[in-house]
Amino acid sequence: MQSGVSPLHGRAVDFIRGIMSGQMVGAENYGVVRGDYNYDFSVRLEGGAAFSNTGILVASANERKAESGSELPLGIKCTWKRRILDASSSSSSSSSLAAEGLLVEIAGISTNMYQISADDIGCKIVVEARLADPNHLHYRGVAIGEIGPFQLDPSTRRSLDNSIGAGGSRFPVTFYKKENEPKQNYMLHVTSDEIKVIQPGMTERFDREISITYSGDYPRVLIHPLDTLKFKLLVDSSTEMHFGSLSRQSRDLIALTIRCFHSRRHIATAALLEQVFSNPINHGGMLNTEDYQAAQLDLCLYTDRLRGELIRQLETRIAIEKQYHKIANEKTFLDDQLHDTITSFTGMIQDLQDQVTTNESAQGGPGVPTDHTSASRLNPDPFFHAATSVPLKKYENLQQENTHLKIELEEQRRQILQEKHKAKLAGNPFGDMGFGSNSSGGAGTSKIEQELQRLKEENRRLLRSQEPSNAEMRRLRIDNDQILQEREELVRRLERADREKAELSSNFVYVKGEYDKLQNRMSSPSGGGSGMNNFTVGGSASSSTSPFGDPFSISAGVSPGLGGGEHSSSAGGRSYRALQEERNRLAQRVEQLTQDAEKAKTSQDQGMERVMTSNARLLEEKDRLQREVERVSRLYADAVNHAAATSAGMGGYGSSDELQQQVRTLQVDSLKKDEKIRVLESENASLKTRIRKLASVT
Repeated sequence: MQSGVSPLHGRAVDFIRGIMSGQMVGAENYGVVRGDYNYDFSVRLEGGAAFSNTGILVASANERKAESGSELPLGIKCTWKRRILDASSSSSSSSSLAAEGLLVEIAGISTNMYQISADDIGCKIVVEARLADPNHLHYRGVAIGEIGPFQLDPSTRRSLDNSIGAGGSRFPVTFYKKENEPKQNYMLHVTSDEIKVIQPGMTERFDREISITYSGDYPRVLIHPLDTLKFKLLVDSSTEMHFGSLSRQSRDLIALTIRCFHSRRHIATAALLEQVFSNPINHGGMLNTEDYQAAQLDLCLYTDRLRGELIRQLETRIAIEKQYHKIANEKTFLDDQLHDTITSFTGMIQDLQDQVTTNESAQGGPGVPTDHTSASRLNPDPFFHAATSVPLKKYENLQQENTHLKIELEEQRRQILQEKHKAKLAGNPFGDMGFGSNSSGGAGTSKIEQELQRLKEENRRLLRSQEPSNAEMRRLRIDNDQILQEREELVRRLERADREKAELSSNFVYVKGEYDKLQNRMSSPSGGGSGMNNFTVGGSASSSTSPFGDPFSISAGVSPGLGGGEHSSSAGGRSYRALQEERNRLAQRVEQLTQDAEKAKTSQDQGMERVMTSNARLLEEKDRLQREVERVSRLYADAVNHAAATSAGMGGYGSSDELQQQVRTLQVDSLKKDEKIRVLESENASLKTRIRKLASVT
């Protein structure tokens, strides 16, 4: 190519020559074929942009129409190889067959189709085709086709630039532990320092991850030659992990991102610059003008990437400046508050000092000299009377507190002066002195604040979850009181029924005894008449011993003979029937009372069972809440320890007071919650005691 012609014009001429000499038809890209064969053979790229990694290579063999009169396809067996080009051969045209480079066979593929992947970027693909039937009558030979080199498609290139510029990216993948086991959803986090294989849990706290650092030979990514989604990650010489991506583009992007970060980590920058800007023909000299102009596109892309990184760094700088100004304003505000506090305490101490002086002068009387009073005001030493020991002790305590506050004020002023001095030395908030520890302190403070906020939310959630249990406990307590009242009422009714039953039983026994006596008197043959005469003669005495004396006395007085005996027998039969009716009525009454008592006992047992079930449920809820409170207490203790450690590490920057205040607030909240838990436990214990008493009574 002449020196006056631009490289772009030369490449266009080479491309047109390739079209004229090759077999490019329509929108299909054909490769160059050669070899000793007597059939029609072609290699073409289908799908995707021109020579991009999204297409499919198809090798086809047909009969020659001039010989057989048809173009029927022939079965072929293909061997695919990858030609790795160096810098000089990659810049040559695609139609050149004399390109030098390492030829590597792609194992596992013998079909006439091949999927372009990220392994083929910057390489040419060579295919050797033989007939599937080696004993064919008319056709023979080996055909060789070559096509390429291939490059990234624009969308994958933009995604790769963004991932490298951002310092890493996350890719959702599927993990294949074994072929017959179901796949699992994982997350692959590729950064410039390491690769993290993350197994998601229920929440982000329960995620499990494996970190893989970059070494000289590992990790390596092997792309599956047949499946467009699968790839293999070699962690070391004995460990490998099988993954599947969501798409073909995502798989290529994962492989290229890992390889770029790996190369940037373990290939020296000087060697890269020497390889890029040196001319191997001239023994280390600079490249010629044509190659340098051809590489302007790569330099522009690299410049855009650096511009993006610069913009991100500027945004980070602005954010850090805002944080620095915020911290400075907070320090100023705290300084003003401290000054106001010291002023107010100084005024209070002065008032107390005047009050002590006034009391001393009033107790000293007229004999106390004035110079002693002024001396006591200036130097409050213990020269007072014993009666003033209490206000003097209070005054001494206030004076000690004033001394401590003055010391703290001097310490704060010294720290402020140190910060101002560091800021003057640095000239900006990004100086080398002091800002790194301040930013780390701010980060630690933000982490502690987030942890404290999370603990507060956890406590609120526990209180909200405890409210239904409290309402349920109150309702069960009301039900228990009602059941106890019903039980007492049933016990009273049962006692009353027992008394009625005993009274009826005694009445029945008495009536039956009298009836037996009557039957004995009526059945005696010799004592009937004399008995009647006795009733007639001494009716008053007989009536006093027998409850049925009046009818017998009347019958004896009317007919004291055989007729009087028949009349007394009929009266005794009526009395017997009346007694039987009364007995039946009492038996029915006793049976009804027994049924009522059994119903009351059944209802009481059911109520007791409900109370015991509710108590068991409350005990389970109490145990669960106790476990939750213990877990929150452990989290709170960890947060307090972390806060104490962080505040100890951040001493001198004004944030320890806020942390201590927040820790004290959390301690007070924890004490309140512990007290509430103890009250609930005491109430639950009293409820258990009442239930045990109820069970023992039953």
